[in-house]
Amino acid sequence: MRNRNFRFENLEIWQIAIEITDELFLISDFLESQKLYRFTDQLRGA
Repeated sequence: MRNRNFRFENLEIWQIAIEITDELFLISDFLESQKLYRFTDQLRGA
């Protein structure tokens, strides 16, 4: 029988991944302000 209450958002690994993603977007915003557009595009694309 499957657990119908399972939510992947409750997984610790998912929560850590979201925190890392938030940090990467902050870094990409900073790089963009430094006019490092190509690297910013690569970071956001990944």
